[in-house]
Amino acid sequence: MELLTKDKGLTLIELAVVLVVIGLLITLGVSLIGPLTKRVKINQTNDIIDAASESLISYASSNKRLPTTTEFASAVRNPKDAWTKSLFYVTDTNLTTITSPAVEAVCGRSTTNLTVQTCPDAACASPTNTIPNVAFIIISGGANNNNQTSGTQAVSSSTTISVYNVDVAGIDNYTGDIGGSRPEPYDDLVKWTTLDELRTKAGCAGPQLEIVNNDLPAGFRDATVYDATVFAKGGVPFTTTNQSYRWCIQRTPATAPSNLTFRNTANTANIVFSTDCSALAEASWTQSNTVVISGSPNESGSFNLTFFARDNNDPAGTSDNIAQKLLVLTIHQVARSTGCSGFRVWNGTGAKRDFRLDSVCSSVNNNAEITVDPTRLLNSGESIERFSSTTGVCTGLVDSITFNQAVNADALDNNCQVNYETTGVTNR
Repeated sequence: MELLTKDKGLTLIELAVVLVVIGLLITLGVSLIGPLTKRVKINQTNDIIDAASESLISYASSNKRLPTTTEFASAVRNPKDAWTKSLFYVTDTNLTTITSPAVEAVCGRSTTNLTVQTCPDAACASPTNTIPNVAFIIISGGANNNNQTSGTQAVSSSTTISVYNVDVAGIDNYTGDIGGSRPEPYDDLVKWTTLDELRTKAGCAGPQLEIVNNDLPAGFRDATVYDATVFAKGGVPFTTTNQSYRWCIQRTPATAPSNLTFRNTANTANIVFSTDCSALAEASWTQSNTVVISGSPNESGSFNLTFFARDNNDPAGTSDNIAQKLLVLTIHQVARSTGCSGFRVWNGTGAKRDFRLDSVCSSVNNNAEITVDPTRLLNSGESIERFSSTTGVCTGLVDSITFNQAVNADALDNNCQVNYETTGVTNR
């Protein structure tokens, strides 16, 4: 018996279904090509930036400085990102120049002019992080080929660079790039390296210049002696005995707190005070290993003192390392022993007032003695009250002073005489 066979193809409906499925797959594939390509280029660019960063560190290790902005392209393996646009290199010019054979632009420095702040929004009023003393930054404009981060490359003064979260809208901090001013969602790829990181990876041998103290001991007004020392270490010290660094103390006013001295290690000169140490010529700074503070403070309060130390990193120029630290000197006011069993007190308030002492109310003219009766001195444990009235009725209490306040005010001459003023008690 012969078997008959018959070929059977797809029906039109089946063929249509197959074509629709193929079309959907093609459409899906095309839609994925763009994002996948972008992701590949982002990864490639991050690798290029990482390699460029390592090249800069290697350059600094070999040359004791970073390349200049014009040397950057030849110093790195690939100066262009995956979109073939040139990478943008930002650095502190102090790190790219060796001013004398003895100066190392990288290993000899402890600070830079470059700071990075990371921003959650366009205003960047509250940065999520602030990174000081950045050595260099490498920037790619990303997929939009628009450098939105920075137009400054060779930084020679204090500069802060803002780096934003991806897709923060309306950003273009470099209008000189492609398209001029073109604010759009942020997509730059940015990497920075701090000076600490650079020094470590470049194999810098010596420690950075720093002021060692984190605080100053508190003192007491009219104490017999106050004694403290501020130290520095690292950097490139001077080789002269007792003169390893130069010092300046910044304060407004540019004077030491009353009755305290700030001397050099050899006790031959006072450390210079200034309202702006950074603007003060190096020759005006006081040379010393340390700052020695001593004396018998006769002024109480908290005094903000910013100590500056600079080294000999650049003997012929102005590129020395400079370290600074704000230290607060607190002098407490306490009653001390006195030879005065009682105090004569004068009205120094500027007008006639009523005062009460020993339950006796008296109306006293300005600059006249409140304790005119010799039997009514301001004695230990007592106080004098001041009133707004002026007719001897003592109404409207304003304030009062105590015996201990008089003791402290009289410390300068111990003559047992003080003034009652609107701000308290002063020596007379």
